[in-house]
Amino acid sequence: MAQAVLEAEKQDPAEAERFLRASRENIAQRIERGDMARIADRAAAQEKKRTRA
Repeated sequence: MAQAVLEAEKQDPAEAERFLRASRENIAQRIERGDMARIADRAAAQEKKRTRA
């Protein structure tokens, strides 16, 4: 969600609101499907890559 907020800050207010609403809905759907563990693993792997570079 933090990445969505950072992206939304680049948009005009109306577009930012739509972007954040869609992001929240997408996250809620992923939670319902049980994808959060996979997302967390991927985020951790990406963070490791960033810290190595």
